Amino acid sequence: MVPNGATNVFRASSTIADGYKYNYEINGTKVEIKWHSPDANAASRSPGSNSGSEWTAQIKIGNKLLGPDGKFYRNPSDITHIPIDFGR
Repeated sequence: MVPNGATNVFRASSTIADGYKYNYEINGTKVEIKWHSPDANAASRSPGSNSGSEWTAQIKIGNKLLGPDGKFYRNPSDITHIPIDFGR
């Protein structure tokens, strides 16, 4: 989904150690795709949440976030942090 040549603009923080973030446009529509390691803030605020307990991805198209159910949502939430299966 990330175009060739897109630059990873992810910056590690004190709460998220690892990840990737790409911003680009498709036919004039802004797209942001990011995935990251567990977020310590999310883990403390919402124990057991997707973002706080495992690697998750977010896909933002325009100003809406995609959920694993194929629906779009306006605000980030547990459903918009899609767990990543690394096939381990």
